[in-house]
Amino acid sequence: MYVSIGHESVVKASELILIMDFNTYADSELNQQWKLTPAAEDTQYDNESHKSVVITTTGLYFSPLSSATLQKRLKFTHQNKLNDIFG
Repeated sequence: MYVSIGHESVVKASELILIMDFNTYADSELNQQWKLTPAAEDTQYDNESHKSVVITTTGLYFSPLSSATLQKRLKFTHQNKLNDIFG
């Protein structure tokens, strides 16, 4: 299953590691310790347009959607998958 994270980007739900608030990420040492680089070429480090950070097994994505919204989308995607399996 895939989850839309905004900016016409989708990530595989099975590859998700972490979804966190952008300000928390920007203020932490996490971004320096992991030395992560954005997966998308056009991604810019901008406090105003990014609300969350999505870390996957394949890279880092900045999203214009809040971490709560992304969590709801992931839960909805997971629930739909269960409904498909169990009817």
